[in-house]
Amino acid sequence: MKWNKLIYRDRSWMTIGCIFIQSVVLVIFWGFTMRTANAQSSSLAAWDTLDRYDLHHHKTGYWRIYFDCWLNSVRTVDHACFFAYQLYEDGFPIFPVMHSHGRATSLEVDGRTSVNGEVVMLDGTYRLFTKKERKLTECVFSNGILRRLVTYHKNGQSIEGVDFTRPYKEEPNTAYFFIKRKDGGIVLEGHWRKVNGLWDGYKDD
Repeated sequence: MKWNKLIYRDRSWMTIGCIFIQSVVLVIFWGFTMRTANAQSSSLAAWDTLDRYDLHHHKTGYWRIYFDCWLNSVRTVDHACFFAYQLYEDGFPIFPVMHSHGRATSLEVDGRTSVNGEVVMLDGTYRLFTKKERKLTECVFSNGILRRLVTYHKNGQSIEGVDFTRPYKEEPNTAYFFIKRKDGGIVLEGHWRKVNGLWDGYKDD
């Protein structure tokens, strides 16, 4: 108080000084808030757009989906070991992330794995095998997003696959795909893309 009395002998100057100090504090606080928001924006942006419906109450954007320890889809987190993100448009998945792997008896993981019941995001390479150690499926995820999926015949030949690292003309959410015979001959290949409003596998132009 002695310091204030020495400086602000006139009350009008004291008022101006207080307003100035308050303004400086507000500017500093605003700057800190903006820096914090910017630092968190990359993580918050993904969470803020999860599990949304459009105006017609159709699923849209990314939705969290759950899998058991053999990468079979489950409805709730209670029975899950992993989770990933499924992209929807007009209520339908643009590409189904996974299918059932009921014959799988072992899972080889080169990436994040579930430990002590923890439900973790799929991130890395996952290989499913039968009890005879025959590879059924190999899939690659990056931060919960499917990047590549290949299924195998019992003779070890890849027979179906999709690869989102090879898009169609750089268009988002498109992917190269193939279907082969068990001898490795190509039955169909092209790109998973949207044509006339419908997402499906199409031969390239």
